[in-house]
Amino acid sequence: MDVKFDLILLVDSNRVSNFFNQIVLNKTWEINKLISVDNCLEAIEFVEHKQAVHPIPDVIFLDLHAPLMNGWEFLDRYDQFPKSQAAMIVVMHTRELLEEEIDKLCAYDSVCAITNKSLDAKAIAEVYTKMNTCQKLIMSS
Repeated sequence: MDVKFDLILLVDSNRVSNFFNQIVLNKTWEINKLISVDNCLEAIEFVEHKQAVHPIPDVIFLDLHAPLMNGWEFLDRYDQFPKSQAAMIVVMHTRELLEEEIDKLCAYDSVCAITNKSLDAKAIAEVYTKMNTCQKLIMSS
């Protein structure tokens, strides 16, 4: 798959998951810079700073159940950013989501995919297909 991104932000409090997800992303896509942070508070601060200095990430992989500031809080705050500078957000989860949670996630314009937190090449390919066609995606867990 010949896919190139300038900047991807990976938000996950589990450093082991972050490590493996970085490997999968780097093997699947050509990424100029992949930045990983441990929580949503760091992520929102990073995005706010990048917005003032440089373009924001192309894609944000977001752990929904992160500590300090959870993924829901991140999305609420991120939703206040100008739409012209919005990144595509891939929400990652570890447990089966309730239908109400899925509906709520789909209401955010920036959320383009929902996937299991353990990424693999097939999941990354499906995410890219949906991002490329501007469709929302609910992936099986």
